[in-house]
Amino acid sequence: GSWARGLPLQDIQEKSTHGKVVQENVDIDMNSVAVMQFCANENPDIDAIHRLVHPLPMTFHLPNSNGKNKNPENQQREQISTYGSLVVPSENLAPYNAQATLHTHKAMWGLLLPFTVTGRVSDIWRGYFAEPIFRDLGLSLTFLPPAILQERNEHNYLADMHAELDLYFKGGKLLEFLSTWSSPADNVPESMEMLWIELYERGYIELNDVKVVQLWLAALLEIGYEFPVLKKQQ
Repeated sequence: GSWARGLPLQDIQEKSTHGKVVQENVDIDMNSVAVMQFCANENPDIDAIHRLVHPLPMTFHLPNSNGKNKNPENQQREQISTYGSLVVPSENLAPYNAQATLHTHKAMWGLLLPFTVTGRVSDIWRGYFAEPIFRDLGLSLTFLPPAILQERNEHNYLADMHAELDLYFKGGKLLEFLSTWSSPADNVPESMEMLWIELYERGYIELNDVKVVQLWLAALLEIGYEFPVLKKQQ
């Protein structure tokens, strides 16, 4: 099997993490989408251990109405198609990255990357940190079929693996914490600040990340960004 960068290693063989499609051919309400993560063919975003033990390239096949396979990255698009997409239920957590990822306006506040961790960890942490607040907003993470073919430059897989250590050794506990976290605040800025402070206290980020998130939220308020309203306030 395959897994995305950021999935805790201890969960790779767990059947519960493989998931299943509950409903098919259902229209996606884009008003409830926070992030759209496109898959990538050939060299997708997998972790270093996956690259060391499984061969590449990889291809995501999408069945069309005739039962055949087609690769959407070969097709010209005038707009984003959600055909073949997978919506992650808001009560579940899934890793998403900073490659071929679109944030909707309601999730613009979630663009900030923590910078006191390695680059191989930063975007995964960002996604996990945002998802509990997505849950409180009634927003979802959506995976879309591959719109790109990624030709990755040369990497030292052992160096990548070393840079990913937090994902391997802290990811499981992080998800345990985030899966039950709910903000006592009544708005997104306070929720985000409180969560990042707790994450600092638990050793997932450093103090400078807390200072930067405070500056980030202040900047969004200064430019007039309207934060979405938490469900409990609606």
